[in-house]
Amino acid sequence: MTYRSDPLKSPKFLTTDTSTMEESSSADEEIHLRRGRRRNTRKSRKLIPPQPMERPVETVEVACEFQHDDIVWITENDERKIGRVIDLRMRVLLDDLPTDEMFSAKPHDYMQYVLVLYFDGQKNWRWVSVKYVSYCLVKSIKAEDYPPAVREALREAKAFL
Repeated sequence: MTYRSDPLKSPKFLTTDTSTMEESSSADEEIHLRRGRRRNTRKSRKLIPPQPMERPVETVEVACEFQHDDIVWITENDERKIGRVIDLRMRVLLDDLPTDEMFSAKPHDYMQYVLVLYFDGQKNWRWVSVKYVSYCLVKSIKAEDYPPAVREALREAKAFL
C-alpha cells in the first residue's frame, strides 16, 4: 500500500484549468439562488389561520347567572319558596329525578327559565321564570323569621349543603 507523500495543497495537485473553476462557482451561485428563491416563497406566502370550528353549545337548563345546585328563593303570588337549581347536563348525578320529564317540559324560550327542585320533602320541580328567582344565602338566614313551611325548607337546604 502506498501513502501519499505530498500534501494536497502542493503545486503538483493544483489545477490552472479555469473551466472547472467556472463550473464549480456557477454551481455554488445556482445553489444559493435556489435557496434564496425557496426562502422568498415561504416568506411571501400569507399564512391564513384556520377558522375555529364553532360547536353548538347546549345550554338548555340553566339561565343567566344561576348554576347547578345553587340555592334560590322562588317568589310568586306573594309566596316565597326555597329550591335548588338543576342543570340537566348533570343528569348522571340526578338518578332519583325524572330527567326525561324535565327535558320534555322544557319551555321553548329556555334562556328565560330555570329548572328548580323545591325543598318541600316531595321532590317537586318546575321551570321557573328568571324574574321570580333570586339567590338564597341559607347560612345567614334566621329561620325563626319565616313560617313553618319555609323553616322546613331551610332545614332541608342546610342539610343539602
